[in-house]
Amino acid sequence: MTKKIDLLNGKIFPTLSKLAFPMMLTSLIQMAYSLTDTIWIGQLGADAVASVGAASMFVILSNALASLAKTGSQVMVGQSLGKGDKTLAGIYASHGLQLGIIFALFVAAVSFFGSDIAISFLNFSSAQ
Repeated sequence: MTKKIDLLNGKIFPTLSKLAFPMMLTSLIQMAYSLTDTIWIGQLGADAVASVGAASMFVILSNALASLAKTGSQVMVGQSLGKGDKTLAGIYASHGLQLGIIFALFVAAVSFFGSDIAISFLNFSSAQ
């Protein structure tokens, strides 16, 4: 599947729609998953729902760290491929992967060794 999408020629809206639709569909599926999760966890009570919501903050933080490496390397790989320099694109992709692994190990270490500190930092307490 080597279909090319040309952003420089033709109508912009249909082209951008083809690019945006998979991302919007992914967001919709993630939202439906979260809603279903909340409905099932909600049967356990308000504290269970609050716990899942609190844990999701840590997931969002780890995703944000992963996006740092991904976004930066995507830009540089795209520019290198645009210039036709596949060697440089490979170097940027490799560095992006290495940085992503470093961030993943950092998040894993903080999650494993510093979870008590992270939870106490947010000062959660039960309303009961």
